[in-house]
Amino acid sequence: MAFSFVLKIVNSCLLSTLFCGSAFAQSSSMPWYDLPWLGTPKKTTPVIASEREISIMGDGMLGNYKEFPRHNPYARYQPHDRELGWTPGLTVKGSIIFDFYQLHDLYVSGQGNFDIGHVSYHGAWSDRLGYGGASNTQTNQQKAYGQGELGKAWRLTHNLLLITAFQGGYGYWYRSINSGRSSVYGYPGISVHVHGYDERYQYDWVGGAVHLDYAITPRFVAKLNGFVGSTFGAHMDAGNAERQFHLGSRFRYEIGAMLDYRLTQRWHLLANIDYQDVKFGSSSPVRARGGRHAGYLYEPSSMTQQLHIGLGAGISF
Repeated sequence: MAFSFVLKIVNSCLLSTLFCGSAFAQSSSMPWYDLPWLGTPKKTTPVIASEREISIMGDGMLGNYKEFPRHNPYARYQPHDRELGWTPGLTVKGSIIFDFYQLHDLYVSGQGNFDIGHVSYHGAWSDRLGYGGASNTQTNQQKAYGQGELGKAWRLTHNLLLITAFQGGYGYWYRSINSGRSSVYGYPGISVHVHGYDERYQYDWVGGAVHLDYAITPRFVAKLNGFVGSTFGAHMDAGNAERQFHLGSRFRYEIGAMLDYRLTQRWHLLANIDYQDVKFGSSSPVRARGGRHAGYLYEPSSMTQQLHIGLGAGISF
């Protein structure tokens, strides 16, 4: 009786040892840099795996901002202000494809971008006496964007994935135009000191997005993406005028491409290029400071073209 009891204890210990050893062997099959304590990444197709990851990318943004006056129809293609230059930035993104009850291959993603730097400014100034001139200086810029997508993934083939989604986002742009010496129209050789000022733009957008992913090899996935929609709720706060200008809604679109290469079970190397075109309509006139005898100010319509080029890494789950 006692002997059989001891045998049962020994057998239990042996089974426990075998089980623990097997579990340890499975967890130790992933190297430490693949973060085995997070579990093994889900086994699925390469295109699905590339959409189940969190990534961070360093990027550069080439921005081209133009303003278009509305009071002169012949000046439609002659911008008031123009800004052009590169700024460094950072992009963080996370996406997942999952099932929810009877709904299969749902797609959810979130992305944030932040860029900061200096760009060249080519504009003009004017005063209440009717004088004006050209102004060429620099602006200090901060741009931040946040967007989310909700949609459906369609498995066209084992290596080809189509995603259709609704996208909504929020944008913030701060620019501080530096002070400096500027010329005076009609008075060659004369320059005046023009004070700097700052502006803050905020806006939202909505529209439809599409993604097309193709697995060239089990490790290498090429991606294309596009978006078409509209801005809304846009406004600009001008520090020098102490006024807020409500801007009109306009067309917004985006096209881009990405290469996703799986280095290990967990880590992916990413390269991205993305082009955005954002437009704002002109504001309604707002009375300037100075009482009822003061004139009116308005913010003209504008177009912003942005080219992002980035390189980073992603972690799959």
